[in-house]
Amino acid sequence: MPTPAELKIMVDNLVDRQQEWNEALVLEKLGFNWDEISYGTAGVKSVGFKQPYAAGVTDIDIRIKVFDAEGYDIGGTVSSITNIGFNLTVDAACTFNYIAFEPKILIPL
Repeated sequence: MPTPAELKIMVDNLVDRQQEWNEALVLEKLGFNWDEISYGTAGVKSVGFKQPYAAGVTDIDIRIKVFDAEGYDIGGTVSSITNIGFNLTVDAACTFNYIAFEPKILIPL
C-alpha cells in the first residue's frame, strides 16, 4: 500500500499525463497549440510547439502578444514557421503569449 507521499506523486503524475492527453486531443481535433514564455533578453527566440503538427503541415496561423516588464504590448515578429515551431524576434525582455492553429476542414460523410 502506498504511503501518502507516494500517493500524492502518483496523483500528480496522473494529472500531468491527463493534461498532456487533453492538449494532444485539442491539437488533433481543433488544431490548436498555445503557450506563455518569458524571455530575459531581446533577440531571435526559437519557439517549439508543445504538440508538433503533422509533417508537411504549412498552413499554421500564429497569433502573438508580447508584453514588456511594465505590461505594455511591444509586439514581435514571427518567422520560419514549421510543423514543430517558429522563430520570434523581440526588441526587449518580455513575456510572450501565442496561440497557433491549423485550420481544420471537416468533410461531410
